[in-house]
Amino acid sequence: MLANVISIKESPRREKALQRAKEYGFEICFYDAYNYVDDSIQSHADEFDIGRFHERYLRNPASGEIGVFMSHVELWKNLKKKKQHVHLVLEDDFIPKTSAGVIENIILSANDEYDVIILGYSKVDEMVEQAISIINPLNVQYSYSNYKVGRKFHESTCGALSYVVKDSFFEKVLVDSTKPYYLIDDWSIFKQLGVNILHVSPLCFYEDYKKMSSNIDISGRLSEDYSVTKNRKLGYIMIRHIYRRSVGLLLTMLMFLGIYSSS
Repeated sequence: MLANVISIKESPRREKALQRAKEYGFEICFYDAYNYVDDSIQSHADEFDIGRFHERYLRNPASGEIGVFMSHVELWKNLKKKKQHVHLVLEDDFIPKTSAGVIENIILSANDEYDVIILGYSKVDEMVEQAISIINPLNVQYSYSNYKVGRKFHESTCGALSYVVKDSFFEKVLVDSTKPYYLIDDWSIFKQLGVNILHVSPLCFYEDYKKMSSNIDISGRLSEDYSVTKNRKLGYIMIRHIYRRSVGLLLTMLMFLGIYSSS
């Protein structure tokens, strides 16, 4: 199975990505990402609507967030030209949790009733994944082996680490001539555009966020309201971490006692 991997040119991550892909049966085609880490956000105001972004998220975007957005969109434009019907997209810090053959069967199980299938979330480990399954449950519609495929109770900014798209996805998201103003993983926006979004449980990919630093976090220092955003973000991360860990521990206890099952 071919994986289209977004990666900054000459990134040392590519060697690790190739190693992981080979181990799990994937072929890789690298696409050079836009590296905006050292740019000011105003230098990209002509291609990205900073004002509308601020209205939606109450902060300015990091230059890295703009770069990630443009990198994914540029890849979509390239994939749209290809004759393939289905496309697997990965960011280069992926950790496979299952083989290419299994993922192909998961895709087939969805009976073509989707525009995008999200296969992995950002900043999620096994315990957090268990918590998410309760906080934002999956309405199961399809299955393959022990994998369930369906719709989430609500769409969120869960990352763009790993997903599968069909050509129908491009027809819905590459038609707007206005400047983009949202995060690439703000799936609620895509749902508003009419995109049919499915999720997989358990996840097929994790993010290697503990060993690989985020270019978005690094680039945030160049945002004009970074100091305010950083303090807000740190507080949010702490609360989210405590909440997720608490829920995760509670679920673990319930599963141990036989009161709850994640299946």
